Amino acid sequence: MKYVIDIQDPWPEPFCIKIRNKLFRKVLYPPLAKYADAVYRKADGVVAVSETYLKWAAQFNHSADLWLSVFLGKDSALFDQYRKENAFQRNDNELWIAYVGSLSHSYDLPTVINALALLSQRQGDGLPPVRLIVMGDGQLRPQYEAYAKAHGIAAEFTGMLPYPKMVGRLCACDICVNPIIKSNRGSIINKVSDYAFSGLPVVNSQNCDEYRQMIERYGCGLNCECENSEEMADAIRKLAADANLRRTMGANSRRMGEECFDRRRIYPHIVDALAGYGAKKVMIVANFHPTLNGSTEGRFTYLAQMLHERGFDVELVVSDFEHRTRKRRESLSNPYPFKLTYLHEPGYSNIVSVRRMWSHYVWGCNVGKYLKSCKDKPDVVYVSVPSLTAARKVSFICKNK
Repeated sequence: MKYVIDIQDPWPEPFCIKIRNKLFRKVLYPPLAKYADAVYRKADGVVAVSETYLKWAAQFNHSADLWLSVFLGKDSALFDQYRKENAFQRNDNELWIAYVGSLSHSYDLPTVINALALLSQRQGDGLPPVRLIVMGDGQLRPQYEAYAKAHGIAAEFTGMLPYPKMVGRLCACDICVNPIIKSNRGSIINKVSDYAFSGLPVVNSQNCDEYRQMIERYGCGLNCECENSEEMADAIRKLAADANLRRTMGANSRRMGEECFDRRRIYPHIVDALAGYGAKKVMIVANFHPTLNGSTEGRFTYLAQMLHERGFDVELVVSDFEHRTRKRRESLSNPYPFKLTYLHEPGYSNIVSVRRMWSHYVWGCNVGKYLKSCKDKPDVVYVSVPSLTAARKVSFICKNK
């Protein structure tokens, strides 16, 4: 059996960075990093959601025969369908600034609010009134709402919208913001494909060189220094004052989406790579997975569908726990033409917690038991990272069969 990993997040490093406990970092991180070593080192193939993560994995693995960067992406036709069906009508003279995503410690909404507060002091420059539209939810939402109110910012926090509704609202905005804190080492994150397909210019403060270079190469937005509200205010003001610039950068943003983020265009590269192994039967293992049978189908469901359409015998192994909502899945049915297997995971309430690590560990052990029990083994096991434990268990089974 071939063992291929798909790196969504290069664990354990980003997870451990968020835990500030010094004892954890000194005592528990080294063995955890060693535990992860086999996950990367033993892979026959490495796929990642960015070139940044692919290069990161290359320091551990010197023998893989497949190295492929494929962004998370979106289905362009579905995105445009949702845009049309959920068109949001506006009747105002405001400039709407859109943020989509989690309201957690990794994302720097205070800098956005500070930047908008600076702009409000300069409305004598002929700038229109500015409104912040925040689409998403998280533990810091009450703090961010209070912070915006204290700074006199017109802000609307919509909470978590169904994906089609979010698309309609996003596309009604004028500018997108991608504010990430300095210590966050994320690369090409999920929201940037939505921003690209929306056809809006982006004000970006994320430090990721790969994304910053894409923005410059396509001319689809403005980069500014991370956590610098003055620079962000200047970037927003530049776009606010020039409708032609917004239209030009917006068109470039859409072009970037179609060329770099359309799943119909980029996911066949993964399918072709797996076909190159001579594989007929593929097992996809992914617990970090969005809602099944809905408009938010994730990378691995989409890939499983594409493999099935190409004639592969496909099985998708997922968790019975939903990461996005942190709840047990309401339905364990199978709406797909390929095999769908649910394995138990204890679950957790906080994203950064020991409980989450335990939950991933238990699920990973269940993956190992399940794969061992399979009488008709797959030719390729394609595993999402995280979970580290699932990938590690799969690596040992594939390499010691």
